Amino acid sequence: MFSAIGQVAPTGSFSQYVFVDSSPLDADIEHTFYYRLRIVNRDGTASYSQIEEISLFFSAVQQTWGSIKAMFR
Repeated sequence: MFSAIGQVAPTGSFSQYVFVDSSPLDADIEHTFYYRLRIVNRDGTASYSQIEEISLFFSAVQQTWGSIKAMFR
């Protein structure tokens, strides 16, 4: 099951878009994320992109540093 994490407004034909999902940075040591785009055309019809799989692995040092930073929030 997919959840919407953001939306980017159109800027014209053949434009490039960027969206950064910062939620994986709050994840534990190892996670796999699945992404797809919902593309809405001018006539209101929609289609979906292929699903992309992203695996993140955080070292113990990164996890420890995250814990230290959290103590000072």
